[in-house]
Amino acid sequence: MARKDTDAFCLVEQSRYEFIDEHTSALRNWDLDVYQLDSGPYDFSELLLSTADIQYIYLHTVRRVLNRAAASRPGFQFCFQLTEDLLPVNLHAEINRPAIWCIPAGSEVEVVLPNGFQGITLYLSDTLFYQWCDLFRLSRTSLPSGNEYTIYFPDERQQKRLIRMLMALKRLAQRVDPCAISHIQDSGLWLHEITLNEIAPLLFDVMENGSDAKYRARSETLLSAIRILTFDLDSPPSIEELAAILSTTPRNLQYLFRRHLGVTPKQFIQLYRLNEARRSLWRTAGVSGAVSNVANQLGYWHMGDFSRQFRTLFHKLPSDYLHRESAPELIRRVIIGET
Repeated sequence: MARKDTDAFCLVEQSRYEFIDEHTSALRNWDLDVYQLDSGPYDFSELLLSTADIQYIYLHTVRRVLNRAAASRPGFQFCFQLTEDLLPVNLHAEINRPAIWCIPAGSEVEVVLPNGFQGITLYLSDTLFYQWCDLFRLSRTSLPSGNEYTIYFPDERQQKRLIRMLMALKRLAQRVDPCAISHIQDSGLWLHEITLNEIAPLLFDVMENGSDAKYRARSETLLSAIRILTFDLDSPPSIEELAAILSTTPRNLQYLFRRHLGVTPKQFIQLYRLNEARRSLWRTAGVSGAVSNVANQLGYWHMGDFSRQFRTLFHKLPSDYLHRESAPELIRRVIIGET
């Protein structure tokens, strides 16, 4: 299938992000919120391969994080995990084995990525995806949902072959000279042909034969608790009040939070507040009085306690965030290539 349009090829070689916001600002295809659950520097690395219709992101995170993610660009995101022994915790469904998530534009997922998690996301534009559905004759029953995420379960053979091909693509990309590729007419053809001939046949085979596996829906109690706790960060309800609202017991809430998030409800709201403070400080870089204003808005009235808790989680002082690049500046530097 020859492509008629031209595409600029983009290769960002193993970018490393010390701050979560630097990573999320550089991802154009996602509406992504990341909340750090473990203390320490975030330390995120990725390799980005991108054209207008296809994008690969090879990622490795060194901190346990809660991701609230939605694909924001028309098309489908396929998410693969590389670390078999570190299964992500999907807060919407019970999954205890390797899976491929297909996320259409606008669909939201909430997942806890464990410390040391490695994965790959593959974006295919709407137009290209449906062209390939016809090409590979994907049955109607195997098509992903257009308004919520779909989970596919590859068998062991499919999983190994797919990961082997994805990693081979990464090694090949690391040997590519981006400057040489940029002079080729329709430079995106390189990535397009590899995806079409090598990756897509394996992926569509999984979609055709691995979509009938069942997974158990998770209780809405935990998700409802998170929504209530994070609605008013200045004065969230107590664990007893929250249990009464949700018609459950404080003990059950403690169990749900510890099992799926690794923290108690009280610890979660503290971590969430600090993460929101980090994001607000990132957005208000250079604004006088920003640290005290942000702290007060989130219910911190003792600046010493706020700074101490902030530094324990992120290993940085709140004021350190005021001297970082703004999100628009980072996007121009990393994605567009301005210096």
